Parts: sequence; structure tokens; C-alpha cells
Amino acid sequence: MTKPFCWIEAVDREEAGPELASAYDEVCRGDGSVHNMYQAFATRPDLLVLADRFYRALLHSPRRRLEAWEQELIATWVAILCGCRYAKDNHGANMTSLLGDPDQGQAMLEALEAGDIPADTDAHLAAILAYARKLTLEPATMDKTDVAALREAGLGDAEIFEVNQIVANFAYWARMLNGLGVTADGESVGMYGDAP
Repeated sequence: MTKPFCWIEAVDREEAGPELASAYDEVCRGDGSVHNMYQAFATRPDLLVLADRFYRALLHSPRRRLEAWEQELIATWVAILCGCRYAKDNHGANMTSLLGDPDQGQAMLEALEAGDIPADTDAHLAAILAYARKLTLEPATMDKTDVAALREAGLGDAEIFEVNQIVANFAYWARMLNGLGVTADGESVGMYGDAP
């Protein structure tokens, strides 16, 4: 049945059949709850597991090259650029928590929401945010100079690939959430410290 937080069928944990319940067991939060966005996958639990595994491998892997807060900042920036409040609120909260400075985190979020690169941003982060903006809003205009700018800012190819994948993944999530009308109504925002 449709829920107030989604325009298509969404199923909560208590109503899930065996396949969906198994998927929810894999993707649930530390407190056992299931994000609204995951409940929107009710008709395709197989895709839920794949989408979540990719997301976690990208943002929560010990193999990551970027700092965790930088990854969350990229995710938040893409969400803002796509007009996705759900992802912006969740990943903005994650970024601020991981950064460890709520005032600085809030100032960064306010700048990004105004469409600006945050004040006092170093060349490394400014290059990442510029690349993310262009790839999100003008993907057909990307060329090798965009990657060259990241290299000039000190990123290696593994870091460049990671930035690219986070931008692409969050463009996917933003379009999925916006396209199905998924909101965070009724759930807590951010993941720290209730997720694995």
C-alpha cells in the first residue's frame, strides 16, 4: 500500500513477506528500523539489496580514499544540486557529525544551500565540489580538463574515481527519491550513531 512518505507501494517491516523481510534484515538501521527510501523498494527487494550494498561499499568501506566527512559532503552537495531534501538532510547530518564541528558543518551546509563553495575551502575540496557540481548539472559537458583539475588539486586516480562514483550514486538516489516522492516523514535523520 502507498504510505504518506511515498507515491508508490511501500511496505513496513511488520508487513513484509519473506523476501522483503530478508532484504530489510540486511539494510535495517542499528535500531532495527528501515529507512523510508528502502520501503519504496517493496516491489523489488532484489534491487534494494544491490543498491544498498553498492552504497555501503562506496561510503562505508575501509578501502575508501577520501575522509568519511568528505564523502558525506559530496553526497550532500549532489543532493542539494538535485533538490533532494531527503538525501540532503540525512547526509548533511552525517557530514556534520563526522566533521566533529557542528558550527563549521552548519556553515558549510548553509553555503552549499546558497549554491556557494564554503568559505575557507582548500584547493583539494574546492576542486572536488566544482567537479561534483559540473557532473551533476552538466554531465554532457565533462571533458579531460575536469579530471586534470582534480589531479592539480592533489587527487590521485583512485580518489578521482571515488569522487566520480559518489556523485553518480547520489544522482541516482536523488532521482529515485524525488521521482517516487519519498520523504523522511516519520523517521530519524542521519545515521550516527545507530548504523553499523
